[in-house]
Amino acid sequence: MQHLALFAALSALALGCASGADRRGRITPDAGTRDSGVLGGGDTGPGAPDTGPTVRPDTGPPRACSTNVDCDDGLACNGAELCVGGTCQAGTALACDDGVACTTDACAEPAGSCTHTPNDALCPAGQVCGASGCETGGGSCSESPCKVVAPQCGCATGQGCYIDADGDAGCSDTVGTVGEGGACTAIADCQPGLTCIGLGGSTAACHRLCDGDADCSSGSFCILGLEDSAGAPLSVRACTIPCDPAAQTGCPAGAHCFLGSESEGAMRDITHCEGEPAGTTGQGGRCVDQTDCRAGFVCLDPDGFGNQCLAICRNPSTVAPGPSADCGTFEDCYGFDPAISVGATRYGVCWNGF
Repeated sequence: MQHLALFAALSALALGCASGADRRGRITPDAGTRDSGVLGGGDTGPGAPDTGPTVRPDTGPPRACSTNVDCDDGLACNGAELCVGGTCQAGTALACDDGVACTTDACAEPAGSCTHTPNDALCPAGQVCGASGCETGGGSCSESPCKVVAPQCGCATGQGCYIDADGDAGCSDTVGTVGEGGACTAIADCQPGLTCIGLGGSTAACHRLCDGDADCSSGSFCILGLEDSAGAPLSVRACTIPCDPAAQTGCPAGAHCFLGSESEGAMRDITHCEGEPAGTTGQGGRCVDQTDCRAGFVCLDPDGFGNQCLAICRNPSTVAPGPSADCGTFEDCYGFDPAISVGATRYGVCWNGF
């Protein structure tokens, strides 16, 4: 498990190194990661069912395009825009309804992650919003003094439960607004249920706190171990950030998304954000390892004649390499063997075959 240090409130950007999520160059892992808006919608009133997030659809005449990149509006919550038949098609908005009537459901940029914020005001008098709905308050919270993993409990309405740099939980009147994958400089910047973790360099992002994978967004895993200011591991962990390494979306400014795998355990494929600068070599350029390549590229040897930096592409054919909107002219999207998938997306690389 990767162990990361928590940011102290109002602290400078300075954390130690950690290992755990390896960047992928072919199948062989290279250097590991270092320490590291909400679109409306939600509940309509007491006792009313969740209606899910309301996301403004794409409007106006279709734009002309040649690849999916031409259509990308930079937002994750309204879905991935596609280039179909030379025109841009709107994406399908993310559905964030958790089925709990007393939570306010929303989609948070830039990662396109769902948040479910308990709202005691939506419950009858004397009750609080719990994991499955309104419940009798006072002693009903499963953790003391409060539960840091969402959905939270134990704090008064308008407060959030946070862990500080010493690993202690407590209720705070200051509630952050930054969603998962957004830039932060202190724990208090993040929404309740999230914490600020360094990504390397001078960049940090809000990560979702978790006890298991079920607490994480789709394509994200509860594998990042946390340490207090003295270096002692905490029982709570953090989720990886579900970013897109092909489109390079989902990470804060100053960071890039990489494709990697767990360094131990199940060795699952993951995506995560890296704050250290990427390399400068682009498509087809020679590389020694992953650090030579630009963001969105991997260093591998496709033909036995030496390593090249090759662009990452999405959803390669399972039958034979074929064209992809992520690839250039005369290039096909080649899948990995064994296949690499994160969430519902399979990944490959763009190559011209010679």
